Amino acid sequence: MAMIDAIMKANKAYVPSKGMKYAKEDPAVAKLPAKHLAIVTCMDTRLVNMMENAMGLQRGDANVIKVAGNVIEPFGDVMRSILVSVYELGANEVIVVGHDGCGMEKTTAASLADKMKQRGIDAEAIADVYATLERWADSFTCAHLNVEKAVQVLRAHPLLPKDVSISGCIMNPATGELTKVDTI
Repeated sequence: MAMIDAIMKANKAYVPSKGMKYAKEDPAVAKLPAKHLAIVTCMDTRLVNMMENAMGLQRGDANVIKVAGNVIEPFGDVMRSILVSVYELGANEVIVVGHDGCGMEKTTAASLADKMKQRGIDAEAIADVYATLERWADSFTCAHLNVEKAVQVLRAHPLLPKDVSISGCIMNPATGELTKVDTI
């Protein structure tokens, strides 16, 4: 059975038991982040559910934007999501959450290209995007430094108002412990 089939089956059981509970008991949960917070974090599976709990957040408290390595390119998809969170949804604080043992520390343009070739992707198609892969994957060498860089990108971004608070931290994915990242 494909995962989508298993997910659809689980959803049929969930909606009548728990999904309707949310609709009846928690009508105050809106699409606007109650804590006026946007979080940019990694897509690592170890952070699912744990990160929000470790940060004391509930459903509806924050916009959570997940991407490999919590990498923020100045005008990329993540930045566009942050801008929507700030201007359309009322976030006035952005926290970048990296984590120890991030897989992006070992990911490179070359490793991605090799794996693409092994999966049958045309070499010419890879060559067309290789410079983009290098700029993105090869710039990530350390989770801590990447959080610092992301915070600096946000603080200097010409489209973010200066009254938006920007900070970063590193999470231990085994314990949930957060360490604030001090940046200039």
